[in-house]
Amino acid sequence: MSMYSSLFKPSLIHDSNEQVLLKRFFEGVSGGKFLDIGANRAESAISFPFLKLGWSGLAVDPIPKNYEDLIANGFKSFCGAVTSEEMAKSGFLDLHVAGGDDGRKSSLDRDKIDPNLTTRIIRVPLITLHDLLRQYDLMDVDFISIDVEGHEVEVIDTLPNLENLKLLLIEDWGLDTKLYKVLSQKGFKRVLRTGYNSWYVPKADYFPISLYGRWQLFYKMNLRAPIRKWKYKRRSSE
Repeated sequence: MSMYSSLFKPSLIHDSNEQVLLKRFFEGVSGGKFLDIGANRAESAISFPFLKLGWSGLAVDPIPKNYEDLIANGFKSFCGAVTSEEMAKSGFLDLHVAGGDDGRKSSLDRDKIDPNLTTRIIRVPLITLHDLLRQYDLMDVDFISIDVEGHEVEVIDTLPNLENLKLLLIEDWGLDTKLYKVLSQKGFKRVLRTGYNSWYVPKADYFPISLYGRWQLFYKMNLRAPIRKWKYKRRSSE
């Protein structure tokens, strides 16, 4: 890393650059494995370019139409919701679906969806992350992406020690620091943010971050979290 990069390289990146950065991050990894939780449809799945490169893995989405689309485009897929061990005991839960047929704004908690959006309810099967990894032979997964509309902490509740895991990419609304603290306890560090997605890598792995980049992440994700939470609550109550 040059002197300039070590001091000023940004850590907050526009989401339009995400796929380029992901390709660069996994350069040299062939035949890798992915787990894409909240994949939506194939064309918008963050794992689709990796599938085209010959990677294998699993795309998870609770919406039946999305599941059918993923299967039709060559994915191995699971139709259901990934959640905590406690919640998964019930076997099934109601999913609140909004944002059209593909349910781009859907959640197990109605309060996590814009109250101005019309929702419908579907019954979905539940599974823990650990069980999903074990059942689909993904204990050696390289890349996990999680987009679950505010239920990130529940999803990573049973995240086991995965020796081969190189990157956790998690959509994070940044309303508090709970996700950051949980992942830190599980041995991960936050190193980058592309749009609403936070990048976490194992603490032992080398990932250069500039002084400016560290300040960006701390300011946006820690110092401004209470402000974002207040704004979110105010919008939800309107």
